[in-house]
Amino acid sequence: MRLASGGSAYRITIPGMRARSSTGMRLYTYLDIHTLVGQFTHADTYVLDANPGNGVPSAPEAPRSYERSPYPLSAIIGNQAAKLALILTAVEPALGGVVLAGPRGSGKTLMARALSSLLPPLDVVKGSIANADPDDPSTWEDGLGAEGMERDVRRAPFVTVPLGVTDDRVIGTVDVERSIAAGRPVIMPGLLAESSRGILYLDELNLMDEATANQILATVAAGRNDVEREGLSFSHPCLPSVLATFNPAEGPVRPHLIDRFAVVLPTERLATPQRAAAAHVADAFAAARSDADTEEYAQLRAFFEQQEALTRTRIAAGRLLLREGTVQILPRHISSICAACSQYGVEGNRVEVQATRAALASAAYAGRQRVGPTDVRLAVDLVIKPRGVAPPQLAPAPPPPPPAAGAADDDDAADEEGEEDDAGEGPPSDEEDVVLPEEFMIEAEDISLDPAVLASGVFARQRQGGGGREKKHVIFSETRGRYVKPMFPKGRPKRLAIDATLRAAAPHQRARRARRDAAPQEAQRARRPRVIVERDDLRVKRMARKAGALVVLVVDASGSMALNRMASAKGAALQLLSESYIRRDQVALIEFHGMTADVLLPPTRALAMAQRRLEVLPCGGGSPMAHALMLALDVAETARKRGSVGRAVAVLITDGRANVPLSVSRGGSAAQPREPSARGAPQEPPAPSALHIRSGVTEQIVVDVPKADVHAEVVETARRLQAAKIDLVVVDTELPQLRRGKGLGQEVADAAGGMYVSLPGHDAGVRATASAAAAAVAK
Repeated sequence: MRLASGGSAYRITIPGMRARSSTGMRLYTYLDIHTLVGQFTHADTYVLDANPGNGVPSAPEAPRSYERSPYPLSAIIGNQAAKLALILTAVEPALGGVVLAGPRGSGKTLMARALSSLLPPLDVVKGSIANADPDDPSTWEDGLGAEGMERDVRRAPFVTVPLGVTDDRVIGTVDVERSIAAGRPVIMPGLLAESSRGILYLDELNLMDEATANQILATVAAGRNDVEREGLSFSHPCLPSVLATFNPAEGPVRPHLIDRFAVVLPTERLATPQRAAAAHVADAFAAARSDADTEEYAQLRAFFEQQEALTRTRIAAGRLLLREGTVQILPRHISSICAACSQYGVEGNRVEVQATRAALASAAYAGRQRVGPTDVRLAVDLVIKPRGVAPPQLAPAPPPPPPAAGAADDDDAADEEGEEDDAGEGPPSDEEDVVLPEEFMIEAEDISLDPAVLASGVFARQRQGGGGREKKHVIFSETRGRYVKPMFPKGRPKRLAIDATLRAAAPHQRARRARRDAAPQEAQRARRPRVIVERDDLRVKRMARKAGALVVLVVDASGSMALNRMASAKGAALQLLSESYIRRDQVALIEFHGMTADVLLPPTRALAMAQRRLEVLPCGGGSPMAHALMLALDVAETARKRGSVGRAVAVLITDGRANVPLSVSRGGSAAQPREPSARGAPQEPPAPSALHIRSGVTEQIVVDVPKADVHAEVVETARRLQAAKIDLVVVDTELPQLRRGKGLGQEVADAAGGMYVSLPGHDAGVRATASAAAAAVAK
């Protein structure tokens, strides 16, 4: 193969290729030579030539059919770092695993599966269920001994864990048929045993059941799997390399799981020339399965097969160097790795060990017996750097573009006007009348809540459980959901677990048949089942389904909200609705103003309806906050009793000016409406402790209910939310210049053990809205 550069185009000539031009060369104007040739080089430079006799192995004969052959890793265009990480984990299985994150169609699964053809074959003990190494007794499972041991050679396993896998299939269980024949429990190996010393692939890691993922990674970290179930006690080694992929758009992966992997990399976005090259190579391999195959395509496939053969040889040689302990690393290189961990703010000591293994694997793959600076830099780039920044699924959004100069001037002028208007306004006293228009209709404005709030525990799908561990919210039952494990029945069995029942009965068949044969012949003729199952053998299915969350939005629509950023409040509520849609949560909407609180929308996933009702929500009148929190408590408890949700979060958006007691809002007699008297008629002034609210042409006076008592009702209701284990987030919309000390919003959040959030600093639009509302009140 000869290479010639002409500007940005590279000419690649493979002898024997049918000429398509007068020069006898096929011109790849879109294929980067580093992509095609330098797939696996990082410390050494290998120039490959397809001519035998140049020191490079000749290309093996391409298989006639590619249906059963994985797509070669060398044929995947781009993603050099991800491919190199996969090769290093093949060289050093104890590296710690690789996670690839990227959008759909970015080649994550293709790269993971392509690694299977590069793994060297394994020397195993014949008959071993966990691919035991005959030269390493630490990898032997129970029952293996040195006497009578026979060797065998197997292809390295590549085992995929399906999303709906059960614990029995992962860990291993009782083999029913063999147990019945043997009269004792016999192990049926699980995926952990089958993948030992090979590759264990977790596709869609973010969608996998978290208990299953935790169990797999914990067992792999321990290096051994102990099976203790249904009278069976068995132990075998568990030494696979774990590969995982996920799409961040379909949900995040818990940091606890990510931390168990050595390399976490995002896939690259290919440029247009690379995309064209990828399409061309894919056509070449697709042509092998059709009548459109050509000699040119065959030569291209043979070229990539030659690359695969070279990489396979280097991986096997690297494994041998590491196994013999030939590769050494200097203390100064270890110090450089530790310094890089400190520089990038990596916590814990696991990363230093993983990066050191990556450096050793890099040197072994290059055929060197000593780690060099190039290997250390590679380890830092692959293992340490990605952990010093946010994971791919949590990367922060780019900042908004700066406003134009003219817009900035207008905002400054509006700010100055707002400050002048606010300077003449002071906080209203408790005794004076608050005169409000009958209702305001204020449009929502765009607002960005603090990302830390949206990522906090109250909105996350996981929450801290006992012992500091995170647990996923699931609902267990015997009737609905996914079958996760068998259990003993409680009462009458509802859904019988046939597999677990047979496994429990299998070891006892010999003894039961003997008892049956010893019974009178009449009893034998009455019933002679092939498998004798007794009541103690019965197992039922334990079903689990995801427990969705319910977000109850409690929006203050009282008249004072017109002065306290109702537009921002609606914007914050709309943002929370968008976050709920992403998490597939249910939402409910409660508004309170005037004398009562109402459920505008019961729990639903129809978020468009919730958005419409929120956008047209008017504001005006009093603030029955305690009644609204009572409604939120009732809605959340009802939804949980129905089993539709596992947890509930109440989000209270208010300015903290509660003034209507429960005795009024729930239909008491303390509030009596009255019509205003004629002009000039003498009126008896209200008591000093009374709150006088005027709305339009009607008035309502809450008599003999001090403000402190109303606030005490609200705080007590918040405590009831905490007792019911309902999370509460209080979003305070009150203007800072009107806030005096610790407001009611903070007190409510503290009483409920929840979170207190103050809306971000109000901009010119919010100030203008407040000024307009104040002007309307003055009129």
